[in-house]
Amino acid sequence: MNLITYILYVFFTSSVIIWVGKTCSAKGEVFILQALNDASLTARVNRSLLIGYYLVNLGYVLISIQTWPGLNSLEEVLLELSQRTGLLIFLLGGLHYFNIYFITVHLKKISNP
Repeated sequence: MNLITYILYVFFTSSVIIWVGKTCSAKGEVFILQALNDASLTARVNRSLLIGYYLVNLGYVLISIQTWPGLNSLEEVLLELSQRTGLLIFLLGGLHYFNIYFITVHLKKISNP
């Protein structure tokens, strides 16, 4: 039962992570360009943010599996999947707002001294 849950969890969360990453990268490039006013720097920063985003979130997904309890029923599987997926989506939102804050406050200071 645990192996099936692990596979479902990695599949669902990886799908959400990749979809959110691609969407934020595509839509956020304009936002970064406005903050930096440099197209080549914007592309590098956007790629770096996307790679860091994938590494942090996919790493979290894989590490979090270690802390799972033994699951013996379908109810436990659904409860664990929903709790862990909900926590990941909450963390994705927090990371997104941190990136926006970082870009608007700190990156603007660095690029426009």
